Amino acid sequence: MNLDINEIRRPLSVFAKQSESQRYIKNIRNLGDAWRRLSDEPASECDEDSIFIETTFGLSLKITPTGAEISVAPITVSTEQGPLVSTDTDFLTNEDFLSAAMTGRELPVSVQGTRKQELTEEPPSSTKAKNSKRPKQYRIFPDFGTDFLWRESDDICRDDSDDDYCLDSEDLLKSPSFPPSLLELYDAWVKTYNGNFDRRLNKPGNFQASVFATVSESVAWNVAGYLLAWRITMAPEVDRIELSAGTKNSLLKKGKGREEDTKITKEFFEDMCNILKKGLVE
Repeated sequence: MNLDINEIRRPLSVFAKQSESQRYIKNIRNLGDAWRRLSDEPASECDEDSIFIETTFGLSLKITPTGAEISVAPITVSTEQGPLVSTDTDFLTNEDFLSAAMTGRELPVSVQGTRKQELTEEPPSSTKAKNSKRPKQYRIFPDFGTDFLWRESDDICRDDSDDDYCLDSEDLLKSPSFPPSLLELYDAWVKTYNGNFDRRLNKPGNFQASVFATVSESVAWNVAGYLLAWRITMAPEVDRIELSAGTKNSLLKKGKGREEDTKITKEFFEDMCNILKKGLVE
């Protein structure tokens, strides 16, 4: 599946230009004049047709004309006895998750979010305990006054231990599977929407108004949400996330392979391009 780099570059440029977005960005390459730093290195000849984004919450996204590659940095989990794994800065791609699922190969402990000794423990015998360890399915969609995190109803029925559909962000994100920055940045992302909703709709009592003042703000917020949702999806305790951002939903699932990641990424950024072209404001 081929991607139109120039088309994808437009919503990413909008994202990079917004002041609210700077908290999410560690490094960006090849967005043209939309992103310039004195320390930027010129792209190598083989990378000049690709876009690279490294976030401040451990996710990396590389987009080339032939596909999208989503990767995540391993996390070092510290204890009183010291770190459980070395501080490995190499990113693990979604292809690594797919390979591990097919071959039974173990990923680094930091990515699994599991202590080494836990890997050798006997599995729990009770169905309830087994279900508590099973990766969960979630939805992320904006609803004023919440943290936008929801359990899938079918998942709760199978779990038989928790009937709470709506979650606080700490319930999921305060986990060793995530870098500490993720909870803070996710909460900031939620606060941006809730703050706008309260100021522009709730207090005036005008619920026909748009949440964001401009289409650029709306697109930038959606792109940040897409990147955050992918980082959450890559955790071992998460099976998949259905993200409501823009005019369509994106079903994110790790280990599906480059082709599926490319398809989802293409559909999301096509939606962002259409929003920009039509001037739609959420």
